[in-house]
Amino acid sequence: MKVIKSILIWLCFIPAAILNGGFREYILHSIVPSPWELAISGVILSCIIVLISQLLLPYLGDTTRKERYAIAYTWTILTILFETILNLSAGATFGTLLQAYNPMHGNLWLLVILSTGLSPLIIQAKGSKRPPSYSIVLVPDNKKEYLQLLLLADEQESMIDRYLERGDLFICKKGKTAIASAVITKEKEGIYELKNLAVLPAFQRKGYGKKMISFIWEYYPTCQILYVGTGNTPSTLAFYTQCGFIYSHTLPNFFTENYDHPIIEDNIVLRDMIYLKKDRK
Repeated sequence: MKVIKSILIWLCFIPAAILNGGFREYILHSIVPSPWELAISGVILSCIIVLISQLLLPYLGDTTRKERYAIAYTWTILTILFETILNLSAGATFGTLLQAYNPMHGNLWLLVILSTGLSPLIIQAKGSKRPPSYSIVLVPDNKKEYLQLLLLADEQESMIDRYLERGDLFICKKGKTAIASAVITKEKEGIYELKNLAVLPAFQRKGYGKKMISFIWEYYPTCQILYVGTGNTPSTLAFYTQCGFIYSHTLPNFFTENYDHPIIEDNIVLRDMIYLKKDRK
């Protein structure tokens, strides 16, 4: 998915290249002797590509090494194909195309390709060394201070009271704002349960829920099985499946018997509690 999104970033190179070509033909060509205008144009386009990458790549979020190499490979292939098709459609021969790859003629097209391919690797490598823009902390006292956040995941306070004090409360903060919460209880040796996982609406679908689960999984190295109980809404089940959970068992009529009002998610009235589990293998 990130590779596909990165193609949208690569498309921004096209108008930049067109504008750079016009600058070379109508301005540089008249003030700089040949072939220096080609060399200067190549340097300018390479710098523009790096700048665009610097500005837009961070919007992809955290990327793995494999994803960065996939982006670099995709950008390089697309750039070569675009230039080849463009020149062939304009009547150029393959011999003319090959000359563009010879820097001895003043054409620094190789520098452009190199900048395109290396930008995802260099820029993301630097970005990975930056400290995260959020922090996850354990809250030992005054847990009810975060009740409004907890109610986003469990909308009945009396149900939250069943596990909040005996569980560990983790809060994800962005600056001074608490944007996500999770409550973990130890059910028995090696067995833990995720009782509550909430993310503020403005920060949902940005990976913070997954970050909370990943943090919890690393925080409890003795946890062999992590359970989570949820309703049967497709979006919620899909989220936990993506986090490595699989189906465990079902508690019939849990929501209808334990809550004083109907619990509705995604226009579905919840009845049974679906238990999922994540095993440490």
